[in-house]
Amino acid sequence: MSQALFNKQQSSRWPLGIIILSSGVVCIVIIVLTYISFKLADPKVLPITKIVVSPLNKKFTNLDSKKLVEIVEKTLTDRGFFHVNVRAVRNEMLRQPWVSKATVKRSWRDKLIIQIREQKPAARWGKKELLNENGEVFSPDFLGKAKTLVRLTGPAGTQKIMLAHYKEMSARLQVFGLGVREILLTDRRAWTLYTDDGKTLVMGREDILNRLQRFLIGYPKELASRWSEVNKVDLRYSNGLAVSNKKIL
Repeated sequence: MSQALFNKQQSSRWPLGIIILSSGVVCIVIIVLTYISFKLADPKVLPITKIVVSPLNKKFTNLDSKKLVEIVEKTLTDRGFFHVNVRAVRNEMLRQPWVSKATVKRSWRDKLIIQIREQKPAARWGKKELLNENGEVFSPDFLGKAKTLVRLTGPAGTQKIMLAHYKEMSARLQVFGLGVREILLTDRRAWTLYTDDGKTLVMGREDILNRLQRFLIGYPKELASRWSEVNKVDLRYSNGLAVSNKKIL
């Protein structure tokens, strides 16, 4: 039995020639893969030659695709298809004030595709900044078409509540053909609204929306017919309002 077992073990062993051949094949595969890896690391092999920037919105309003491509060109330190730093490109795009979201991907074999969602301004914030639809502040180098938006000015950290109040106030005023040019919130949390036709609504610190509603109830009955003569309306009274007319010299 021991001789039979010995013969079985001998027959299960690989011939020396096959072992040497297999080892050689493995070595060749390793050498080839190493060569390919070194070649692909060379930016001259399969370089990125096309950069495509497109909007996730329907079109860009305050961004320029050509300028964004130029920024990407400067960001690419390694243009090899497999080694281009996609994260660095994305981060550079997000550093642009008008960019809200950026996605970057490679497309075989020489293309880099970048899709951008542009910031959508909802209001101006102070003199130089803007608020997006989420009430987040961003600081572009230029305001562009946002120059015509309502201006909100208030203490730091109040931008979201001010934007929410603006939207509500604007919706109510539009029913009567009135628009909002500016809303001011002081450090003491006192509200003042300026209409787009130059009137001032002093609203105080409490029950802002209720006071505005009381004004709108009286507007068509008492004020609409002589609105052009009005300079300021003080809504801080509990049972009414005070109207100041323009001075005629």
